[in-house]
Amino acid sequence: MKVALVNAFYHPDEPGGAERSVRTLARALADRGHRVCVICLSERPGKDHVDGIEVHRLPVDNAYLPSSQQPRTAAEKLVWHLRDTRNARAAGRVGAVLSRFGADLVHTNNLAGMSTRVWREAGRIGLPVVHTTRDFYLLCPRSSMVGRNGPCHRQCLSCRAFAWPRIAESRRVAAVVGISHFVLARHRAHGCFPNASEHVIHNAYDPPLPPVRRPACVLPTIGFIGRLVAEKGVEQLIAALRRLRERGVDAQLLIAGEGKACYVDALRAAAEGLPVTFVGRQKPHEFFRRIDVTVVPSIWEEPMGRVVVESYANGRPVVMTPTGGLPELASGAAAMVAAGCSADMLADAVATMIERLRNPREDLFDAATRSSANFGSGEMAARYEAVYLRAMADSAASRPLSAKAVSLEAQGREGS
Repeated sequence: MKVALVNAFYHPDEPGGAERSVRTLARALADRGHRVCVICLSERPGKDHVDGIEVHRLPVDNAYLPSSQQPRTAAEKLVWHLRDTRNARAAGRVGAVLSRFGADLVHTNNLAGMSTRVWREAGRIGLPVVHTTRDFYLLCPRSSMVGRNGPCHRQCLSCRAFAWPRIAESRRVAAVVGISHFVLARHRAHGCFPNASEHVIHNAYDPPLPPVRRPACVLPTIGFIGRLVAEKGVEQLIAALRRLRERGVDAQLLIAGEGKACYVDALRAAAEGLPVTFVGRQKPHEFFRRIDVTVVPSIWEEPMGRVVVESYANGRPVVMTPTGGLPELASGAAAMVAAGCSADMLADAVATMIERLRNPREDLFDAATRSSANFGSGEMAARYEAVYLRAMADSAASRPLSAKAVSLEAQGREGS
């Protein structure tokens, strides 16, 4: 079939894990014989090919790209989000590509900068829509449900105002896929996707190289890889390392990723006097070869936590906080879920994992690689294929029904 994947960004523009997950899906679908095109936003509009897959890069029909790191005033942000809520021009650009490509189905993902009007455009063309919830864009203008004071466990008033037109548009979606049970349930609780079939498909990851065992070492290395933003919990992780050393537990910490300079400077200041190394942006498989344990200290409600899957595939056990969809990924001996998000609770979990690393009767490398078998791209693509076929069948079945209803209504008017 001809599948159009719509996502705000695509390789090499990868501000987060969602873009890597969409690329993995695109390649896996192509490997199964489907013709795939990707539609995304870019500062460099045009058509190119990535991994043999055609990519249509569209200009942003708003004041700036959603990934922009430049400081914006509150007024500028308000205007941007108001336009993004009903951006018919951006949706029209997507619709034009869908028509030229001759898609059988459109699969939307992160829609910031394109707007949920894409679903209306797909309906106008007659295409069934599958949507994967990879963030909280439908519920929160920031897409994260994180406010100035930390994670939001309920929608604030301003979020509700922006959310209702997006939620209303979601009635046009034929099938919704959550990357975790948690993120799907959160959207359904707010009334999203009332007419859609529901599915949960975790993200997949295929390591580019076989995993490599770490030699036994005296000083364990724990690692964080991801965006350097407050909600990722890096401050708590640094504080946890300080607690560990106060308890006499030796370990060093590698931090991979990028963030705003002022925030990274604050993290460096917090880590002063500790064996912490900031290594910048890293390729995951190269980073994991340098560490013994991955820590995912998120304090926000992660929709899933792709880094957990990446860590398993590279043979590294994971310590994670009990937030969002993360606990769903905890798999046997390869994972430990902390009791909470505080530095002390994180330190407790990391200390226990370090003890297990030193236990010759436990093989955490094998445990992690076994866990990764549940997250292969081939299995993920096969499950999406089944969702696509159902969405197409449901759409085909509903069209004659709608035509019949129109005919009966017309007959009723004639007889009155």
